[in-house]
Amino acid sequence: MLKAPLLTRLPLLVALAIFLSLSIAGTASPMPADSLTVNSTVIDHYKSILDYVETCIDPREMENEVLVHLPYSQKNTEQLQKAIAPAAVDQYIYVRFTVSNSSESIQKLIFFPGIYFESVALFAEFKPDEIIPLANDPKRFDGQKVYIPFEVGAQQKQTFFARVKSIRSNTSLVRPVLIRSEDFVAWRTYYRNLEMPVKNFSYMVVGMLLVMIFYASIHFLQTYGRQFLYYMLYANFMGLMFFLYAQEDRASIYFNFFFEEYLDFFLQLTAYFFYFVFLRYFLETRYKYKRLDRLSEYSQYLILICLGLYSYFYFSGGNFVALNTIENFSKYFLIAFGLAIVVKGIRHRDMVFRYVMSGNLMLILFSTFSLLMMVLNWKPFGIPSLFNRSLFYYEAGVAAELVFFMLGLSFKNRKELVLRTAEKEKLKLENKRKEFEKQIAILQAQQEERNRISRDIHDELGGGMTAIRLMSELAKERMKTQHIPEIEKISASANDLLTKMNAIVWSMSHSNDSVSNLVAYIRNYAMEFFENTQIDCHVEAPQEIPQLEMSGEKRRNIFLSLKETLNNTLKHSGASEVNIRINVNHQLHICVHDNGHGFNVDKTRQFGTGLQNIKKRMDSIYGKFCIESRDGAFTELAVDIN
Repeated sequence: MLKAPLLTRLPLLVALAIFLSLSIAGTASPMPADSLTVNSTVIDHYKSILDYVETCIDPREMENEVLVHLPYSQKNTEQLQKAIAPAAVDQYIYVRFTVSNSSESIQKLIFFPGIYFESVALFAEFKPDEIIPLANDPKRFDGQKVYIPFEVGAQQKQTFFARVKSIRSNTSLVRPVLIRSEDFVAWRTYYRNLEMPVKNFSYMVVGMLLVMIFYASIHFLQTYGRQFLYYMLYANFMGLMFFLYAQEDRASIYFNFFFEEYLDFFLQLTAYFFYFVFLRYFLETRYKYKRLDRLSEYSQYLILICLGLYSYFYFSGGNFVALNTIENFSKYFLIAFGLAIVVKGIRHRDMVFRYVMSGNLMLILFSTFSLLMMVLNWKPFGIPSLFNRSLFYYEAGVAAELVFFMLGLSFKNRKELVLRTAEKEKLKLENKRKEFEKQIAILQAQQEERNRISRDIHDELGGGMTAIRLMSELAKERMKTQHIPEIEKISASANDLLTKMNAIVWSMSHSNDSVSNLVAYIRNYAMEFFENTQIDCHVEAPQEIPQLEMSGEKRRNIFLSLKETLNNTLKHSGASEVNIRINVNHQLHICVHDNGHGFNVDKTRQFGTGLQNIKKRMDSIYGKFCIESRDGAFTELAVDIN
């Protein structure tokens, strides 16, 4: 994007360029000759007679005889070369010129006064004070009788008078031309070809606006953003105005008159009305720039007032001075509003605002340049060129504003995309947090339920099993003389069930969900399990174990797998010694090695179901189980702590 210091220097550079161009281009107009000599060498195809005419402006529609006595002067002609003054638009312009035919044949010519005249009449002075109107050719060129054929006799000198009236617009130009009748078609083709460069550029700008219309329409249908709707309307009215400019071909027909008098101004102001509304939504002025928002709102009301007044004066037949005042006021106000945006944009670091500011600055510069060309009738280039048309510079300003708008919109879309992505990520994290909290709540509820069940088992079933065990022991004491196997079985079963119940209570209690608790429980259980057997048990475990959490499910499956291993060792190994080694790092690693006779395939069938249960338990917690015959039985259990 353009830097703000460079943008602030652009108006000075443009002003300097205008001054230098005016200094170079300014030339004095020649004084009118007594008469214009016409023959095949002087008028090859056509000839401008602006330097050979004298003019007069009068509000009255003069009769034939009075035309000779009007106060014609070259000074009026020099003023009309720039533009018709607003006060003279509703008046008649009278033109006088003299033609001399030095050839030996009659010269057939066509008189063309200029563009955008609603009425044209030509008169010839055949004798002093005898003025005869020349009938228009029956052919209606371009729909209006603005091309008037006439003849000049051989070796004759004749004075002609023309009465023309401009349409109610400041675009009318007095540019009288004499055209040879046989070259009229060629001249019309040449005249139209002069307009082709600016027409082609107009179509290019219209194409850009059409692309913006489609672009804004798609965005509006996708996002329902009001700013795209209003920009679409702005581009639509502005594009329609430029399209009609390119289509009118400066032909003298009613629609072109209506377009130049009223419709172009209506389309332009309507376009800027929607542009102001677009700016308020696009820049979010209601929240970010409240002063600019109020200015934009008042500008909308002012545009509606100007449109209403202009329509009233135009359709009620009011004088052109009032219409021109309203139009000029509107243009000056639009320039002032654009400058306000530029000043506001320089003071703020909002990149979107700066893109809009840069586009408005370019539009202001090109519009001012175009306005100067119109007011001063200034042509920067001496030959017919696209760059000599003021419309080209205004359209170039609109095109530059479109480019900067696209840059600003692209920047804003990227910014909004980043914000939307961040918002989505934030929403995802929030959803994950809620899901995590929900899972934690479920786990807490499960843990509370586990704790309740373990308490109930310990208090209710544990107390009952302990009572059964004590009563069986008392019964054995009282009946020492009698050996009753059933009482022995009841005592052993009660003792076994009590041990199993304690293991279940231990595994379900949430307070035991740690690696250190599991290691301590395994050590105690193993020592008690082999306490009254022929097998010596040795447990090797770290002295210090990190405080790592382990779920009850993992603890229970590891313990039951180890319990099954120790049970197999006691029943089937024939060992006299068993070593249990426990390591803790990122895994809990337990190795059980006895000095028994090992096992083979045939013997593993005796405890095959137990080994399958161990494997299923370890697989359920994504653990590792391995058993080998290595100087006895070697069993390995491993599981990730995390």
